[in-house]
Amino acid sequence: MSSSNKCKSLCKTVLRGLWISCMFVTVLVALSVSMSLSNNTTNHEDGGTSLKHQEPQLVVVNPPKQETTATSNDNRNMMEESSLSNGDTSRETENAHQQTGGGNRKKKKPPAELTFSKELPTGILSQKPSTFFAHIRRKIDQDNPYERCRRYGFRYHKQKVVDPNNNNNNNNDHTHTKFQPQRKRRLFYGSLIAEEPWELLEIVAAESFGIYTGMVLVEGNRTQNYDARPVRRANDPTQIRNLQNLFGTQDLQIRLYSNENPNFTGLRREHAQRQEILRGWKEMGMLPDDVGVLADMDETFSRDFLRAVQECEDVPAFDYTRHECFTSHVKIAASSRAFETSPECIQEKRSWMHPEMVMGHCMEEIGNVAVHGLAVRDGPRRAHGYGRACSHDFSKLADKKHPLWNAADFRMLCGHQIKPLNLPRNNNNNNNNNDSNGLVWSNYTGFHFHNFFTSFNATRIKMYTYGHAVKARKAFAVPLEDMGANDLKLMYRCLKQIPDDNNQKWKRSLGGLNASQHPIPVYFHDQEYVRARHEWVTNELRKDDAMVQVLQRHWNTTTNKNPTPH
Repeated sequence: MSSSNKCKSLCKTVLRGLWISCMFVTVLVALSVSMSLSNNTTNHEDGGTSLKHQEPQLVVVNPPKQETTATSNDNRNMMEESSLSNGDTSRETENAHQQTGGGNRKKKKPPAELTFSKELPTGILSQKPSTFFAHIRRKIDQDNPYERCRRYGFRYHKQKVVDPNNNNNNNNDHTHTKFQPQRKRRLFYGSLIAEEPWELLEIVAAESFGIYTGMVLVEGNRTQNYDARPVRRANDPTQIRNLQNLFGTQDLQIRLYSNENPNFTGLRREHAQRQEILRGWKEMGMLPDDVGVLADMDETFSRDFLRAVQECEDVPAFDYTRHECFTSHVKIAASSRAFETSPECIQEKRSWMHPEMVMGHCMEEIGNVAVHGLAVRDGPRRAHGYGRACSHDFSKLADKKHPLWNAADFRMLCGHQIKPLNLPRNNNNNNNNNDSNGLVWSNYTGFHFHNFFTSFNATRIKMYTYGHAVKARKAFAVPLEDMGANDLKLMYRCLKQIPDDNNQKWKRSLGGLNASQHPIPVYFHDQEYVRARHEWVTNELRKDDAMVQVLQRHWNTTTNKNPTPH
């Protein structure tokens, strides 16, 4: 390359760096202006204490230094990166070039570090006593088990037990015969965890309190895009104790994931982090007949469905003798109703296919690897011929025994969505299902509480730093409606009370929560909370719009360009 070309390239690099620095400084200025439009603290009062809402702040600092990783972590990370690409030598060679800076590939530069607030965010919390939600859960738990199982196409059996207090124990006397349910299935929960506000944790815990035998949460010291983040919860006894009490589960781990390879990013890093969940389940004593529930922290099965999985017999996905881990018969995927930022902004007719359930027989760390083996992989995905994605191509399985599932398979392989369709039809509306209590049931078995953050700045940071990242200019300089995310467009129009666009991919459910059929999230039975959350995010959106206007005026003045999505 000639000296003039080198000079031009250097100038472009310097100018680009100056532009990015200017952009982040402008973001901070705009945030200060928007915050001045209202008080820095938002209070939620319902005869109780006021709550301060703290959110992560974006601050430009020097690029992070490469940290030293423990030898044990180094060894595990090398194994993970190898296992995510075994059987694909070309990818392994490419990874080696990336890690050593070999070849003509440019080594990824460390990004600007994100500095977060000192305290974890809180959010809007219900002011109801714990007994309020306990009463709702008790009603769900005491529902007719025969009807619950039939609702999902399962069967319910009870074991006959002789009543020792009955002096006339004969086969024809049913007056004093006692019945007890068969042994409940043990459920284990796993999720990644980061900056989720306490509000979101309360919502999910209200649904699943006391159900899980063990819980594994995994916290990374970096985002999927390798941005550094503070480790808040892992190995903190206070955090563990608080979450144990919140979820009603004493066997709870918060595991730290660290991998300092800057080129190990995106879904490869995310799924390697999830693999820690399976290791945690093994340490907790998970058995082949137990069931693993793998989720993101903003996802959960409904309590009614979780109880059905615990109690009902003849659940095909949990009958090993029937499927022997045949890939397409192993997983149960939720049919989840999606709430976008507010309990009142509900996506109409959309069925989110997470979280997932798989039995221990068929997962790595728990199942019999000598019988099933491990799948050859191309990155986090299975290689072709081993049941990749939703493919039925198993041509490379030598003995036709299907391989065990890793954590990536939970999210990436197809399964069955079970919906409550097995009830007599309601004569007034053939699209609905009734039960003996007169409740009308929808086709949902779970919930997705999407973007339940404590500020829209946190939403924008997520869009900039995590799996489906957008460019910085687009992440901070355009209205949320125009960021290219269909769910954010739905949320924006819902909070602004703007009619849905005819070409909008996801439209909101008219009538909001009051018009929704069962199941309803346990936490959303608190109508005061629902109203407070909706009003608060509506006000936050006004502040966010004001911030965007400041940024747009700045860029129009300094660059004479309109910062719109491109």
